[in-house]
Amino acid sequence: MELRRIAVIKKSSNYKEVKGLMKRAFPKNERVPMWLLNYWAKKDGYDFWSYYDGEDFCGICFAVINKKTVFIWYLAVNDKMRSCGYGSAILNDVKEKYAGCEITLNVEPLYTTADNYEQRVKRIAFYARNGFLNTEKIIKFKKDDFLVLSTKKDFDEVTYKEILRKLSFGLFKPNFTQENK
Repeated sequence: MELRRIAVIKKSSNYKEVKGLMKRAFPKNERVPMWLLNYWAKKDGYDFWSYYDGEDFCGICFAVINKKTVFIWYLAVNDKMRSCGYGSAILNDVKEKYAGCEITLNVEPLYTTADNYEQRVKRIAFYARNGFLNTEKIIKFKKDDFLVLSTKKDFDEVTYKEILRKLSFGLFKPNFTQENK
């Protein structure tokens, strides 16, 4: 596997592939408009990448960065290339690029009543195999709950909240609840 990362810009030849993967990988209520991702990607503190193995489109990652923490907002592997190690390879690339930083991301919590409960279990197991720890913190976005995962045992709530406020242009005031086990 020879993974390489390419910045996503609207004029990229792969832009339609990236947009299509975003639509397939994330439900509408979890997606922000592509124009907004493109806007942020032009600014310092945001990275929007597509990943390739040779000429094969493998996936995408959108991350928000500050001095100490990286928040992976979107990570998706091409449907045709799942279960081949590309998700782990993308996470490793992010960890290498931001060595020393805490990497955080959100996943759907393990609510046993969820229609996709088994998928949630597999997703959390995948992230655990890749060094992510359960912070036991739940954050609410609109009507949806998300469990925060982190690569550091001592999750930095303050910095995480700063990143979320940055994403919302200061309008979102995140609050945590504790995960029920």
